[in-house]
Amino acid sequence: MVPGGSQGAAAATSAQRKLKVLALHGYLQNADVFRSRTGALRKALKKHCEFVFVNAPHHIQVDLQGNDIVSCDGDDHAKCYGWWLAGPEGGPPREAKSAKGWETSLGVLEETLRREGPFDGLLGFSMGAAASALLCAAIESKRVSCHDQFKFALLFGGFVPRDPVLAESLRDAKLSIPSIHYSGLSDELVVADRSRELVGCFSEGVATFESHPQGHCIPSLREVREKCKAFVADRTNP
Repeated sequence: MVPGGSQGAAAATSAQRKLKVLALHGYLQNADVFRSRTGALRKALKKHCEFVFVNAPHHIQVDLQGNDIVSCDGDDHAKCYGWWLAGPEGGPPREAKSAKGWETSLGVLEETLRREGPFDGLLGFSMGAAASALLCAAIESKRVSCHDQFKFALLFGGFVPRDPVLAESLRDAKLSIPSIHYSGLSDELVVADRSRELVGCFSEGVATFESHPQGHCIPSLREVREKCKAFVADRTNP
């Protein structure tokens, strides 16, 4: 008989379990694009994590001049999505004072947690980083019923939405999830102060703010990969 028997085998299986990470893409991206743009980071974390990439529910059609047009016909050829849309005032959703459609996205994410969870971590970029924090706030306030989710978050280019209701929900939450927040020194879309504002929505001591020398992206830099790898390794089951 093998020493330890079935209990030893169960312990070994538990020790080998990878952390499941929910990955939320940025505005005008989709799950497949986000998967391809996180290749270097995923490779660094492959020993510890498996990733589940999800499309936001709001399809955006982009015209030849680069203007965002909401598509209502279900045409999926552009494959550009958002977690919310700008309200009547228009402009880019990250600057809009109303976040049209966020409740629909929250429902999609809650269903994802039920169907594919529980999840151990979050990976979010830009609007996806903001959506990650909003999802955590909804869980902590019990607006979303799927509890026991998320031991950590890796957030790149994140921000607090301008929508006052969503902004207040984040500030009031004081999220307790350990997180790293990266901001690009050359990022002109989401400046560092906006990412620092998101850090302020987390409880003191659980969120770390980091800079990288590139723009609005998830960089493939070795120092970023290694820091994220060490951060996640600390949360891997022993």
